[in-house]
Amino acid sequence: MPPKEKNDLFASNLLPVEYENENKLLSKIIMEEKYCNELCVPWEETLVIQLLGKKISYPIMLSRLKLLWKLHQGYDLRDVGHVYFMVKFDSLEDRWKVIVEVDILLFGSASQVSKWCSLMRVFF
Repeated sequence: MPPKEKNDLFASNLLPVEYENENKLLSKIIMEEKYCNELCVPWEETLVIQLLGKKISYPIMLSRLKLLWKLHQGYDLRDVGHVYFMVKFDSLEDRWKVIVEVDILLFGSASQVSKWCSLMRVFF
């Protein structure tokens, strides 16, 4: 599939920015549902990891998961803040392995692994 043509939504005014009390530090981006859905497509097969009660840096989390999971192919890990990480796998087999066999304890602290859904975009 050829890459999609890039479209600057800000420059084309399709993604307007509003400011609370005209304060540019308190900005709010207004996005139409169709653009939001389009941006969500790449994340549909992603897992979300929430660490419960402990903050871990990205490099430490990356090395720990590599040792723990021992996957056949690669994956991308994103730190989205607030003790959440998103993982996008190169292989559906590896994704399934993590869903089924995941160790709920990371660094001696409980964790929660769930499938990403479009409702999560409200929280990030």
